[in-house]
Amino acid sequence: MMVAPAKLPFAPRPYSAELLSSWLLRVAAANLVSLRELLDGFESRYGQVLNNFPIDYSIPDAAVAILLDSSSPNSDPRPPRTGASS
Repeated sequence: MMVAPAKLPFAPRPYSAELLSSWLLRVAAANLVSLRELLDGFESRYGQVLNNFPIDYSIPDAAVAILLDSSSPNSDPRPPRTGASS
């Protein structure tokens, strides 16, 4: 079983009003793993912190803390997005 690193190599910043599920898919893609591998890695390191509720509607405080701890706002090498998108 894969164990997640303490800090992800790449953690793109979430876009304004982006759903958590969408952001997690982008984090997985940036790290060249599937979403399942990303979530399994978190679970192997931190235990079961996510529940069976839809992730965009109910995320436990412990899961929020883990996501904040394992991602760094400065790890995305791209400049921040500017301007509004249509």
